[in-house]
Amino acid sequence: MKDSCVIKSNKYGLSLMLNPDISFEQLVTDVCRKFLNAKEFFGKAELVVSMSGRELSFEEEEVIIQAIELNSDIKVKLIQDNSEITERTMLGKLEKFYFEKNNENAKIIFGDVNKSIHSDLSVLVLGNIMEGAEVNSKGNIIVYGKILGGAHAGASGNDTQFILCHALESDDISIGNHAEEVAIENSIFKRFKRAKADGIIIGVWDNGLVAEPLGNGLLQEIVSKQ
Repeated sequence: MKDSCVIKSNKYGLSLMLNPDISFEQLVTDVCRKFLNAKEFFGKAELVVSMSGRELSFEEEEVIIQAIELNSDIKVKLIQDNSEITERTMLGKLEKFYFEKNNENAKIIFGDVNKSIHSDLSVLVLGNIMEGAEVNSKGNIIVYGKILGGAHAGASGNDTQFILCHALESDDISIGNHAEEVAIENSIFKRFKRAKADGIIIGVWDNGLVAEPLGNGLLQEIVSKQ
């Protein structure tokens, strides 16, 4: 497939054929560009969207949907996955908070962060936080890559925020008033073993910073307090 994203219409809405050979960051950038250029053509509509050609995690699907909605007047109401249609409004509490809130109230950065960034909103980074750079957010920080620099969530002193990343390779981490070393081996949940595809969630638990694989339960506990 030469094009990064091929858009076709079907009886339910739109089908996106996604190139599996380019980086996810480049794919999202191209999706933004295509829907922005076709904004008048699609008009204001509520559609079902299906995606194929590339394996996507739930998180990656939602980032692509955000790219569509932020660059057009389209509202994605349903996601068609093979023969099944998933209603987005029926997502669980975790997914509803994690993505719908950030879709409305987040600063989205396409690509790597190479400087200091300050935001009153949650920050979604479609890349890495590079060494020497940092993100300071009063909300949550979600990084679809590595944290090599600084990540400071809940910058207004809010300990109920979280940091999510694919890989953590930095000690410059803080949430709210907590800036101590992140505890991995002393986690109160499952032992810290994760597959390559898993994300890492960092939050405040028992008055300290704790890191866990995304599926181990810490994020649900944090969300329940927000």
